[in-house]
Amino acid sequence: MASLTAYPQDILTGHTGVWTSVDGVDGYAYQWYRNGSPISGQGGNWGGSTVQYIVADTDLGTTISLAVWASNRDGTSAPVVSSDFVIIGSPPTGEGELDLSDPDQSGLTKTVIGI
Repeated sequence: MASLTAYPQDILTGHTGVWTSVDGVDGYAYQWYRNGSPISGQGGNWGGSTVQYIVADTDLGTTISLAVWASNRDGTSAPVVSSDFVIIGSPPTGEGELDLSDPDQSGLTKTVIGI
């Protein structure tokens, strides 16, 4: 599986995916993982169409993944695990000024501060 990148404060969203069974699917369970270990308080029964995890500053330098299980009257499936999200530093922010010059010589310029 490929690794993806995410930043602190990003919201990771998981979906159940498509499951099939002769006896149908009665429910789903999920667990978010940090470096392969369960994240406390970030798992349980799936109560909606998606589950989310907000990447924390303390996740910097770790990998986050999601496992999902389906269940029915016959039992619980093996987990399906997402690709790892590698949590890297904050996205770049602008400092200072960016001068967009006057390419058409109209006499107008734009100065954008703090992009």
